[in-house]
Amino acid sequence: MTVPVFEIPPLKDPLTERFCDEIAIIHRYDPAEASRQYLEFIKDNNVVYWVQLAIRDRIQYLSKQKSKGKPLLIKNHSEGAMPLFRPKSVVVYRITRQIDFSNITEQLKPFMFQPCGPQDMARTGWVSPLGEEYEELTHQANGLILLTQRNESKIIPPATVKELVRQRVTKLEKEQNRRLKRTEISALNDLVLGELLPKALSKYANMNMWIDPKSRLIIVDTTSFKRAEDAAALLRKTLGTLPIIPFTLETPVELKLTEWVRSSELPPGLALCDEATLEAILEDGGVVTTKRQDLVCDEIANHIEAGKLVTKLAMSWMEQLNFVINDSFVISRLNFADALIEQNDDIDREDEVQRFDADFVLFTGVIMELLDQLIAAFGGEAKSSTEADGGDKEEGDESGEAADNSELDDDE
Repeated sequence: MTVPVFEIPPLKDPLTERFCDEIAIIHRYDPAEASRQYLEFIKDNNVVYWVQLAIRDRIQYLSKQKSKGKPLLIKNHSEGAMPLFRPKSVVVYRITRQIDFSNITEQLKPFMFQPCGPQDMARTGWVSPLGEEYEELTHQANGLILLTQRNESKIIPPATVKELVRQRVTKLEKEQNRRLKRTEISALNDLVLGELLPKALSKYANMNMWIDPKSRLIIVDTTSFKRAEDAAALLRKTLGTLPIIPFTLETPVELKLTEWVRSSELPPGLALCDEATLEAILEDGGVVTTKRQDLVCDEIANHIEAGKLVTKLAMSWMEQLNFVINDSFVISRLNFADALIEQNDDIDREDEVQRFDADFVLFTGVIMELLDQLIAAFGGEAKSSTEADGGDKEEGDESGEAADNSELDDDE
């Protein structure tokens, strides 16, 4: 018997309806990512509870909708369907010497993702950026090479392990009438963990990164340097060598951000939004975070005069996207304008590869152009980075796999 699906009508706000449409598509192949973006949207827009329920119901309806004689508001993505390409964050690395990437497709194959075995705590490897139905481990366009790292880690709460070990220790100490040694307790801990692993659920996380061989840059779609380093370690293991360093600027980011807020004079195309974090130079000097507030005001000016520096700033660029930049030159919460997103709407959604390729070229092109302008605004790349060109130093010589406890969510 088929349970009827009652129609949940479109939401009145077109921007929110578009968000529901996109999240419903994402939910078909990555429910965890869909949940993360839903919670981020609710938080960033201060959505009231009853509207949260309406958005959630609409997403669930769109996600479950089947094509039965009527047009779908979204494509009915089957399991393993192609994901959208929508970068959310940017961590930049400089490749310090020329590397030949011409054979990268073959080099990736031995490190293709394999699911965890019964006794594996975590696994990492490469998957196709186009989705599970595709075999290609790279997507190349416009001179860029897109890679997707997939992490799987078992979910075993430490408190559960601790309690089970405690119960066994108590039982054995009572039976043997003695205190167990530390080595014996450690062995019990390993035994309990080994028993739980085959039955444990897994969490998965995909992360995109693209290589620009011509500019000698690597861009990782994350806000976490730890996760970026894990991806770089896997790529280094894949290629056999990867001489990279985090991208550094001639002018400290926090000084330039503070100057922009103080003077309200920004480079052409850049504009202040309504969110910032200011921190005192001294550790005990305090932190101020403002949201939904005009940054050109006496209150912010007073904090700057008191010695605080802007360490995180929300900005817009060329009316094409909004973003947040921090003092480590990490860009997060990329939010592309509807007019930009709609540029590829003339491509048939049924032609998934063509649409993905067009989105990849469009959004990476915008991001690389933004990076060029930001780097110039910060006085260019630090001389120490450019002087490293041709050197043999490799950032992070360890080529280990991603950490077992890698988080699904970034810090934004």
